[in-house]
Amino acid sequence: MTDEYWMRQALHEAGRALGRTWPNPPVGAVLVKDGRCIARGATQVPGRNHAERECLERAGTGAAGSTLYVTLEPCSHYGRTPPCADAIISAGVERVVMAVADPNPLVSGRGEAILRQAGIEVSVGCLREEATCLMLPFFRFITTGFPWIILKYAMTLDGRMALDSGDSVWISGEEARAEVQVLRREVQAVLVGGNTVRQDNPRLDCRIAASEWQPARIIVTRQGISPAARLFETGGPVHVLTTEDRAETVTLRLGSRAAVHGLPGLDAEQVAAWLGANGFASVLVEGGPGLITGFVRAGLVNRVVAWVAPLMAGGTRMQPLGDIGTEFMRLAPRLKGRWRQTGDDIVFDGSFV
Repeated sequence: MTDEYWMRQALHEAGRALGRTWPNPPVGAVLVKDGRCIARGATQVPGRNHAERECLERAGTGAAGSTLYVTLEPCSHYGRTPPCADAIISAGVERVVMAVADPNPLVSGRGEAILRQAGIEVSVGCLREEATCLMLPFFRFITTGFPWIILKYAMTLDGRMALDSGDSVWISGEEARAEVQVLRREVQAVLVGGNTVRQDNPRLDCRIAASEWQPARIIVTRQGISPAARLFETGGPVHVLTTEDRAETVTLRLGSRAAVHGLPGLDAEQVAAWLGANGFASVLVEGGPGLITGFVRAGLVNRVVAWVAPLMAGGTRMQPLGDIGTEFMRLAPRLKGRWRQTGDDIVFDGSFV
């Protein structure tokens, strides 16, 4: 078996951990000895094992003389758990193949150096691109302090997110709505505006049966929301972002249902800064045109997932985007990605060039 084969196995383990490891990245590891896998592991919930330690504990004394395939450089510092590099050395691992170095200044290059100094053979760069793509939210957060923003919306063939009356149930088909649940499982928070809560009364939770993870729900609103909103009935914690002068009023209305935070303003830059400062590394924006326009205009969107349904809505309102400051078509933000079909809808999934 080649290094690439075993690294793909480690990437598979990492993919299974998506959405469950924040603020740690989703890392996968595989231990191989005499040409066969002796243990697999992925990063657990915060405070529990990283992928490497999970593998080593499962292998026990059998780890001696093995090769460890891991999707990210092993940590070299004390955090919630002891350094993984020390555990690898103590277990007697002979070789470590890692996909990508850790951009975290506390780790970057140090884990690799410690392993080499201990006489362990280290190879770096196997399936680097695939591993990087899997951990882009963590990489952006750890290097910039800002979250990875995914913009999601559905629209009709004539470019409407809803009828002029406000009704939008349902634009996309059942298959597309199932994919939204997968997106929610893989992010740390779902963000919408107050109008979306008042008009659609969504739950904003992850309804995948096997999912133990529930994203936080973050509502951006000046007016506040009803304490009877469905999103309070289930799912993860609720945070309401409002202006400083409205925070006390909103708090009195919602009581203990939500954590209310007063910001100087609610433009996209201030919201993104609050998200990063409060440890939200990956956020799915499901809001209406106002919220979407603000994040695109500010250049804060990293990925766009947009479904187009074979419906004709008509009307003059509810386009996904308002004015983003583009005066010439040649200057319009261009995205790179791919189109595919899901049910009766087509979906574009890509990022800005």
